[in-house]
Amino acid sequence: MAKLTERAESTVRNWSNPNTRESVPLDCAIVLDLEFQRSGGVGAPLNDVYALLLKTGAEQRFACQAEIAAATIAEVKESGEAFAAQIAATLPGADEATIERAIKEKEEDIAAATRTLALLRAARKPP
Repeated sequence: MAKLTERAESTVRNWSNPNTRESVPLDCAIVLDLEFQRSGGVGAPLNDVYALLLKTGAEQRFACQAEIAAATIAEVKESGEAFAAQIAATLPGADEATIERAIKEKEEDIAAATRTLALLRAARKPP
């Protein structure tokens, strides 16, 4: 493999060592996948691994975005209900039950906003 990729043997060994930061460069991966096929292999193992990592990463990233979107929808709903209840509580003749409903709706609004905020914080890219 070292000869095919024109890399040092120690470099090629490090590509499969999880304790090193080295990885297979794209041009070397192509050479190795083509050699695998030339030798009678079916498929392209390095390309297949890359495709799987890409797919998994996309699923994780976009799942997080979908979760944030769903949380935002719930938050908007709860906020609207809280605002309506708060306005009702300010009208002349608002009784204790109306005020209690406004408090309950505001608590639900805060809980929904807190969930959305937590998801947004979790979506931050690591430094």
